[in-house]
Amino acid sequence: MPNLDDVKQVVECSNQVDANQYLQLGWKLLRTYSSNVRARYVLGWTGEADAPHPEKLAAQSALEYLDSEIAKEKVKLAELESKRKAKEKP
Repeated sequence: MPNLDDVKQVVECSNQVDANQYLQLGWKLLRTYSSNVRARYVLGWTGEADAPHPEKLAAQSALEYLDSEIAKEKVKLAELESKRKAKEKP
């Protein structure tokens, strides 16, 4: 564990994917603990440069994926509605 006096910034992650993204950028794992049934990861930045942050965390990626899936489903529904209306015309 790094000397806490060297820690310049702290973040807390609620999932392993996000914590690993921070670790890959050079952050140090300070502590893990369990909150109810979820693990929590506390990481600290000890570098001299500004602390880098992941571009996308797991939750952001999941939301973008869901948004894209919803958009695809809307297109499918619009196509089905268009076909249904075409069949109804005499």
